Amino acid sequence: MTKTMSFVVAAAIGLCGASFLTLPALAQPVFCSGPSSDTLDPINEDAGHFAIRLRDAGISASGVESFGGCIRAYVTGSDGTTQMVYFDPETLQRLQ
Repeated sequence: MTKTMSFVVAAAIGLCGASFLTLPALAQPVFCSGPSSDTLDPINEDAGHFAIRLRDAGISASGVESFGGCIRAYVTGSDGTTQMVYFDPETLQRLQ
């Protein structure tokens, strides 16, 4: 292999390695932290309120409950299937 080709191969390997180092920062999942056991859970205390907020946001949820401090909703898709989907209770951002 020539010096130029060796440099190109080394540079390509280096760039690929650098992209793997930044990948976790770009795709970090959001996790539910959950309330402590000695506090009231506002999601289960007023699940209807969160169901209305989801509906107002265009999300068809057949059930809403707390899961680790997040909203766990049973969302019905346009094809009729139901999935469990997690949302941030303050922003209604869909969590991974």
